[in-house]
Amino acid sequence: MSKLIATWFYSGYLRPASGTWGTLAGLPLCLAITHYFGMAGIIISTIVLFALGLWSAYQYEIETGEHDSSRVVIDEVAGMMIACIPLLYQFDWIMILACFVLFRAFDAWKVGLVGWCDKNINGALGVMVDDIVAGLLTTIVMLGYLLWMN
Repeated sequence: MSKLIATWFYSGYLRPASGTWGTLAGLPLCLAITHYFGMAGIIISTIVLFALGLWSAYQYEIETGEHDSSRVVIDEVAGMMIACIPLLYQFDWIMILACFVLFRAFDAWKVGLVGWCDKNINGALGVMVDDIVAGLLTTIVMLGYLLWMN
């Protein structure tokens, strides 16, 4: 069960760019939660995904001996859930694409605080936190954009 969750239903095994595939695989859940349950749904889902991610990433590391394996993508799903917060204000395909691309950029390039978290926080917590930060940065940038445009 931990492997299924850690790899987000084995989407983490897709190549190349398993993080992108994992984010895409989690996107329907993120969009549904955002659209139907709003901010409360995002908060609750993020907490649940974070807890499941801590557990499953820890179990996956024990079973495989790999720390922060590229196959573990539950962290991308949790981060993308946070990156969907701007969709509460503008839910359309352009905004969805912008949130997705910006989140993937922050996560892949490990810019600023995302990179610091990736290098300095160990274990399952380290696996999860950098993506949470990438999701928060995406939200800040996209909400800033929406405020600026309105």
